[in-house]
Amino acid sequence: MARCLVISVTRPVTEAVYETEINELEDFYEHLECGCMDVANRKIGSKRFDIWVDDEGLLKDSPIISAVSITDGEVVPMLAGNLIIANHDLEGNTTSLSDADIKMILEHVFTRVSVQDHGLTIYPYLECEY
Repeated sequence: MARCLVISVTRPVTEAVYETEINELEDFYEHLECGCMDVANRKIGSKRFDIWVDDEGLLKDSPIISAVSITDGEVVPMLAGNLIIANHDLEGNTTSLSDADIKMILEHVFTRVSVQDHGLTIYPYLECEY
């Protein structure tokens, strides 16, 4: 069982960032809302974390960018769709985030406004580095 943080681009913004317990593989798919996932290791603040993501997120008709890198004022899209952020041990097993980890991650979660045909939508996004 691992305590993780989810950043959802499919929930209302007031419910988009939440903690959850991941117990088995199906839990990842449920929170990511996808059929094919991948894990990327990225630096958030001063620490590296595993970020589970929809492997086909950028291939969707209207992908929603959920993680970006900002270097010298340039915003570079990194990941799309819902994200699950966790730690891992030396054997590669998913492990829980600490309270300090969650606090640091939340300091790097922001919102953006998207203007579309049906009006304004607010999405969360994570700022991270390779």
